[in-house]
Amino acid sequence: MKYFLKRILSFLLIPFLFLLIISIAALVFLPKSEYYKIDPAIKNLYVGDSHIQYAIVDSLLVESQNIAVEAETFYFSYFRLKKILESENNIEKVYLGLGYHSLSSINDDFVYGKSSFSTAPKYFYLLPFSEQKKVLYSNYKSNHLHNYFKILIKSSFRPLVNNSKFGGYSNYFYSTASKKRIMDKRINYHFYKDKLVNGYSNLNLFYLEEIINLSKKYKFDLVIINTPLDPYYKEKIPKKFINKYDEIINKFNLKLIDFYNLRFDESCFIPDGDHLSVNGAIKMTKELIK
Repeated sequence: MKYFLKRILSFLLIPFLFLLIISIAALVFLPKSEYYKIDPAIKNLYVGDSHIQYAIVDSLLVESQNIAVEAETFYFSYFRLKKILESENNIEKVYLGLGYHSLSSINDDFVYGKSSFSTAPKYFYLLPFSEQKKVLYSNYKSNHLHNYFKILIKSSFRPLVNNSKFGGYSNYFYSTASKKRIMDKRINYHFYKDKLVNGYSNLNLFYLEEIINLSKKYKFDLVIINTPLDPYYKEKIPKKFINKYDEIINKFNLKLIDFYNLRFDESCFIPDGDHLSVNGAIKMTKELIK
């Protein structure tokens, strides 16, 4: 029995010590790095997931920074924004990416579900202790705790080594076009499970409202961006998500920039039809300037 207890304790002790060492290093050095910081000259932030990350060429914009990160849900966006707004800043406008896919329950997987181990570690030091415990426990339950710690180690030390920024414009799709076969797969991934239409993401909806509350508290102008979609992709979106989207915009009286009336041809998209290529990103950013 004593041997068994010793094995259990040693098993738990190793990840705990790793986490302790990483936490101390990150807490000491990350605040001194440029990783989470926003330049005082920045007045406009572009926040969201890969749809914003691929679409906003912030080098073409004045006093603006794209801080979007692939697979970032509103849960993570909220805690990032909160951290930024609590520090010294001159933020006047936040442009938040909100697409139809943002409403799907698939987003919950990135916080507490099967995809948490690959996305959540990057945000660990932005979360309050109560949320850190929840995320760790969810990865423990899904047997991904080991992978979570591996990615946490990498994401903790990377900014200390290369002095990088967290998020930003990133797009390497130059000569691409949307393809129906790939768009069908993407629609199925976003909105269906076992051929049944997904429910809504209650977590995303809750933290969207929390971001709206942040805009009132810190008095910045919140603008919603719905990035362009290939017409074929949009036609395949279940109507319940389009209706819910309109309901949310109206309920909170949100300012919305929608590119529905502008023509973006196939070359403006990557094959999945809901991310912009470099051509599409430049076109969209120029429309924002107008």
